[in-house]
Amino acid sequence: MPTATLAPADFPLVRQAGAAWELYCGDEVLAIADTYAEVVRQLAEMVGVDSAPGSSDGLLAETWMGDPAIAFNEQPDPERDFTNVKWGWRDPALSLVPLMLQTSTEMGHFGAVLAGFIEAFDLTGTGEPTATGRFYDSEAGRQARDLLLGGRRFGVSVDPDSDTAADYLCMEEDEDGFCTAAMWSFTYYSIAGLTMTPFPAFARANIVLGSPAEVEVAPEEAVEAVELDGLAASAPVAVIDRRVRPPRAWFTMPEPEFGDPLLVQQDLAGERWGVPQTITDEGQVFGHLALWGECLRNGSDLCIQPPDSARAYAEFMCGPGVRTAEGELVGTGTMVVGCSHYPTSGVDRSSFSIVRDYYANAGLGWADVRVSSGAFGVWYTGRVRPEVTEAQLSVLQSLPPSGDWSRDPEGAFELCAVLSVNKPGYPVRREAIAAAALPADSLVDGAAVSASVIGRTVMALTGANRVRPCPECAQRHAAAQTATRRDSGQLARIEALLQRIDRRTQHLNGAGIKAAAALLAPTIRD
Repeated sequence: MPTATLAPADFPLVRQAGAAWELYCGDEVLAIADTYAEVVRQLAEMVGVDSAPGSSDGLLAETWMGDPAIAFNEQPDPERDFTNVKWGWRDPALSLVPLMLQTSTEMGHFGAVLAGFIEAFDLTGTGEPTATGRFYDSEAGRQARDLLLGGRRFGVSVDPDSDTAADYLCMEEDEDGFCTAAMWSFTYYSIAGLTMTPFPAFARANIVLGSPAEVEVAPEEAVEAVELDGLAASAPVAVIDRRVRPPRAWFTMPEPEFGDPLLVQQDLAGERWGVPQTITDEGQVFGHLALWGECLRNGSDLCIQPPDSARAYAEFMCGPGVRTAEGELVGTGTMVVGCSHYPTSGVDRSSFSIVRDYYANAGLGWADVRVSSGAFGVWYTGRVRPEVTEAQLSVLQSLPPSGDWSRDPEGAFELCAVLSVNKPGYPVRREAIAAAALPADSLVDGAAVSASVIGRTVMALTGANRVRPCPECAQRHAAAQTATRRDSGQLARIEALLQRIDRRTQHLNGAGIKAAAALLAPTIRD
């Protein structure tokens, strides 16, 4: 890459864009690379340094850690029970305890390659094992590290040592005495290694990136400062998008108090004030989803006000969470764009998960936020996802949020989704209302009824209109439904066949052999 002349204000920066990394100045993208290390190398070349300093010990600078554990004291499936297990492990100071990487689905951990190692084990406050470690400066090590960029997590599975002990329990026998359902109850589990895998036995067992390790650099290996048109800086200087590891304060920002300039007057009487959706240059997003005392703009004579939450919005904030710059995992919910609201009537709304699954398949998640009840209304604050581009942000700036509230079978009315739309049912104005303001109803001309009301009881409500759906999301959702209908019968037949094979091969295990011997004993005596 040729060396460019750069003004101080145009010093190149690094940001993550989806699965790739970009080197950019202002609005211009200078280079695109598959990995962070490659884009930093290009940055170093641009500012006049031959290459970014490589590792001298064969390790990457990043560390990894369990989040929060790599195994749990529970029963992950009907065949394995860890509820009464005692955990142990090989001593990393005496022998290599490897971190393996498996990226394709194969039997067991076949195909896994060495990507790093475990430096230390520990137990969580509930007595479950967790670990920390490093990545090798190798193709597999860099691939494992890259899978965790952007605050992402990846599942891990624990590999047993020969000291592991378990009791075999036959849970069910057929009419011939053969064991048809069994379980291994582990009493001691010694960890010999860890494998990064897409489908771990413990669904919550995973690792994340830790803080970069402190690597000593000899004085002669230190990178000299370079001069950029009078601007002295140590090269390479890479500024990472703060959305990748946002500060915790983005998720704990309190609702502004009365008198704060962020609040905008929403009515002539000055009784309602709110903060319209705000997205900062750094990527923080916050605002009011709905204001107390507001009536849903759906053309109904029934004033449907935004519901409060009796569960601290737990039905919405049930996503995997976001790892903050301080290393804390913060629980969040996802703001979605690009689809219609889930219908309020004529569909199955028997559980919140059904509604959430619809948005997960039909829309695109663009922000991770926490929601709370404030003095003025429903308050949300969080981060824009790192993969969202500048062009997409310019559109999202103008799309206010619209909530989806639903009742569970017990009658609890809770927020379960937030969709970005053109005309929400509870609009929050960006400019203070004036005496010459248009009638409120004119703000939602053409809006469809978005509440399901039985008698005088509201069963579900959403905002009115939507933005243009993304074709990819609609196609993916339709394909998934078609595949489900097509494959359901075949899957049932396969499952029945596997169960039959399992029953007919149970004699190969120890309990089956004992049962067969007991059946044959009278015949042998005769």
